[in-house]
Amino acid sequence: MKRLRRYFIAGLVVALPVVATLWLITFLFTKLPQPPEEIINRILSGSIPMWVVTLIYRTFVLVSFFVVITLLGAFTTRTLGAKITNFFQKLLERIPLFNRIYKVIHQITSALFGPGKNVFNKVAIIEYPRKGIYTLVFITNKTEERFANNINSAFAGHENEKREKYLNVFLPTTPNPTSGFFLILPADSVRILDISVEEALKLIISGGAVRLDESTWEVNNEQIEN
Repeated sequence: MKRLRRYFIAGLVVALPVVATLWLITFLFTKLPQPPEEIINRILSGSIPMWVVTLIYRTFVLVSFFVVITLLGAFTTRTLGAKITNFFQKLLERIPLFNRIYKVIHQITSALFGPGKNVFNKVAIIEYPRKGIYTLVFITNKTEERFANNINSAFAGHENEKREKYLNVFLPTTPNPTSGFFLILPADSVRILDISVEEALKLIISGGAVRLDESTWEVNNEQIEN
């Protein structure tokens, strides 16, 4: 009985990601619009089943979407395209109410998908929720100097106090790392680990059940760059 249970769990580990991926693709595919039935019927005169037409139509829409987005990206990376894109972005940012929503979405999109950018730069460890307990976090960026100066002024009391440097970090939850907490921490309280973001995500999602090569667990104590 234990052997059967072990076999079932092993099969589930293999099959579940495949099933979940196929389900997600199918879900997105079915959300695409239906072909205009009246026009299709007039052109094809009912010679092809509607489900075949729907499959071809949705595939065409999906492929067209990726082609258009790719061509748009190629256009905006050129000098002329970049200038035109920048002009329209500035124009959109001047529209009342719309500009606030646009700026937020633009910043998030640029951070997630922008060339050469990575939301999670490095994996680090901090003492949380209390001293002596350690938690994995992702360094997202260095805290802006203006913001760091405001923090120092608010807590130091006067300008002669030591000026701390800060890091923006994301503390993910288990088993869903897409939710968590945004923290601003002094740079000297964050210890960078010599493991990849992918390895850290595996640990977080599995609740620590996944074992990593022990040689990767080396704390990098190099100073944060100025």
